[in-house]
Amino acid sequence: MSLEILLDKLESIERCLANIALYSNAPALEGYPHAWEDAIQTNLQRACELTIDVANLLVQARDLGVSRTAAGAFRLLESAGWISSELAEEMSRMVRFRNVLAHRYKSLDPSAYERAKSLGIERIREFAMLALQLHPENAPNPPEPTSD
Repeated sequence: MSLEILLDKLESIERCLANIALYSNAPALEGYPHAWEDAIQTNLQRACELTIDVANLLVQARDLGVSRTAAGAFRLLESAGWISSELAEEMSRMVRFRNVLAHRYKSLDPSAYERAKSLGIERIREFAMLALQLHPENAPNPPEPTSD
């Protein structure tokens, strides 16, 4: 994976997160009561999907195996010691949240949605910053094993 591809995806993630902040503070549009809510959800879904793409690119670049699920890439990065188990779990939750947004198989509870949105944005940004450090051109050696 080239560093350029990673940078493009990270830039797209940041653009989605900036759009979410912009739309979250925008005044309501008369006649379009759900316009900003839809725009926020679309950008959040896109940021989640880009984050999954980045994880899969890192797994491929690091030759860590093949992920069979969207959350699996984060677990492979965790198993290799590249990300913490806490971050891997948060990213797995992000994948489940993305599934709810994408497939709309249940309605979103407004308070749960706000909590997930806030935490998701923080964790997506955290993973994006870490991903840049994990690219083989920036961190050529695997992490030292930790003794648990």
